[in-house]
Amino acid sequence: MIGSSHQWRAVEYYHINGTVFPVNGTQQLLWSNLGMLLAEHNMSVLALHKRLQEKGVVVNLKSLYRLTGSQPLQKIDARIVKPICLVLGVDLSELIPLEKPKLSLLKLDPATQARITGLLDKNSQGTITKRERAELERLVDKAEKISLHNARALIEYRRRRAETNQRI
Repeated sequence: MIGSSHQWRAVEYYHINGTVFPVNGTQQLLWSNLGMLLAEHNMSVLALHKRLQEKGVVVNLKSLYRLTGSQPLQKIDARIVKPICLVLGVDLSELIPLEKPKLSLLKLDPATQARITGLLDKNSQGTITKRERAELERLVDKAEKISLHNARALIEYRRRRAETNQRI
């Protein structure tokens, strides 16, 4: 049984080279909730990687970072899915849903993060100009808005998970 947003319906699937296809032959996209699950557990990708290593699971760090993205999964290493679910205490359907997650976390792009770091360093050294200070304030405001969005998304995600768990 696969849940649609409107109703429950029975659908049969088959697998070819790790891709899931409904019986009608159209490709089914897979998504990852790893980023949201890590945020819910207050855990970083590096911390998850370490926990997996402690359990004897060899996993490429890049594979974990790939699972935190908001794009459909191009491929997934089935050997790491179960250990991730066990470490996070979630079902497979919570980690890899068949529908695009309605909520997502935002991130600053690496260039913006690097610019903030550079401007903060200049500010600490007392060498920041007025123009750079205004830029820093604008970038920090952007970072704060992203943090606020992420906090709200995480609260809503937890609320929805709690509702789903109560129905089960």
